[in-house]
Amino acid sequence: MQPQPKAGKETLSSFRHLVDAVEAQIAGGHYDRAAGLCERELEASPASVSVLELLTSVWERGGRMERAREAAVRWATAAPLDPRAHYRLALIEQRLQSYDWAVYRFRLAIAHAGADHALRVAAQDALHSLDAFQSRQVLAMRDVDPTFRARLLADPERALSERGFALSEEARRALLSGLRRLPRGPRPPRPS
Repeated sequence: MQPQPKAGKETLSSFRHLVDAVEAQIAGGHYDRAAGLCERELEASPASVSVLELLTSVWERGGRMERAREAAVRWATAAPLDPRAHYRLALIEQRLQSYDWAVYRFRLAIAHAGADHALRVAAQDALHSLDAFQSRQVLAMRDVDPTFRARLLADPERALSERGFALSEEARRALLSGLRRLPRGPRPPRPS
């Protein structure tokens, strides 16, 4: 689904012309040129949400996730109540393994979803998947890293934070509840 103009001086026909020009550049593999077309449009209308969304898509499609993040941050700044901006930025942060920021943005998307039930459910599902992924990572690290295991048992909040984990409250409680039931000593060797 292509973004539709929502604000600024752009008209539907000029925006469609921009989208067509951007798509033509992308078809030729010219992502920098496609982004340049968007940037030129943004010079005239810096807060154009539809052009910022299009720019985000250009960089995502080109696999340039750092640039996609920059564009999505601009989009979310221009439209702080737009749940789509936060959701897209959360997905980008997740791909860049910035899990704490992904969790933050998924939560914002959920909070601002309003009547957009599909977006709310998608953000909730993504947040649950991210929790499950991180929980598996914590458990795997616990099994192979004795220092992490000791820190996790001594001060779980700090150990998780130091390693960049950002779990939802629900996932954190479940993980910490399971950790409290673990023996405090070193792990016994696995049977061969």
